[in-house]
Amino acid sequence: MNKHIGHRDGYEYIPFDDASNYFSTNDFPLAVTLICKGFELATLDHLYQGNSKKYVFLFEVSSGINDVIDNYWAHRVSVDPLEYENHRKNLKSRMFSLIKN
Repeated sequence: MNKHIGHRDGYEYIPFDDASNYFSTNDFPLAVTLICKGFELATLDHLYQGNSKKYVFLFEVSSGINDVIDNYWAHRVSVDPLEYENHRKNLKSRMFSLIKN
């Protein structure tokens, strides 16, 4: 599956299954945590499976992302609570805008 996203220079197709260049997750709190830690969200997409409300979040693989993910699952990562809440609200807004379009 590919996702079509806009860039400054035009459009680029991002393959969802390209694990060497992109990390994908449908875990919303992990996605917010990665954003708080400075990792760029490449794209997000709504997964249409019946009445499902699942989303997939794609991040470009960069230095340190695996450490943050491992620490997240080991309960050893910390982020500023206000920063987390702001990024959570912004990401939710982006998610709901996909439903409207």
